[in-house]
Amino acid sequence: MAVGVIGIACTKAHADSPESADMLKADRLLNFLKFVVWPSAVQTEPLGVCFLGAEAVQNAFERDLSQKHVGLHPLKAHAVEEESGLQNCQVLYIDATWRAANPARREPLLRQMLTVSDSVGFTEHGGMIGITVVGDHLRFTVNVENFRRAGLRVSSSLLEVATIRR
Repeated sequence: MAVGVIGIACTKAHADSPESADMLKADRLLNFLKFVVWPSAVQTEPLGVCFLGAEAVQNAFERDLSQKHVGLHPLKAHAVEEESGLQNCQVLYIDATWRAANPARREPLLRQMLTVSDSVGFTEHGGMIGITVVGDHLRFTVNVENFRRAGLRVSSSLLEVATIRR
């Protein structure tokens, strides 16, 4: 398990190519899902992975989706326009541009779902995992308190290579 996490920490982002960055974000999102301890109620159900904005990240995530699983969970991707479309979501990726256009909207951050974003300061404002490009690397921050509030747990293997916020 730790090998996959180390791959997360050392990935070059190639920020000069938006397509490559979007593909890496989608790949990291899939990897993050593997290091979340999901409630027993959803042990074999499909995990709904929803996207607010982030069409390019969603498209990259959906490539070969039928072959991707997290444990026993098949994955289903959904684009959502508003918070009202989150009923089938266990995971929510919020695009930085959506967050910038909707700074006061915090409802998605208050639900029992994993939240991930490439928005600056995301983990300081209720989000669980923030993705940033630093130089030519993709880095991430994990807010363990926000995980706790949502009733989710994050693997210590992921925390070993993340910047941690409490």
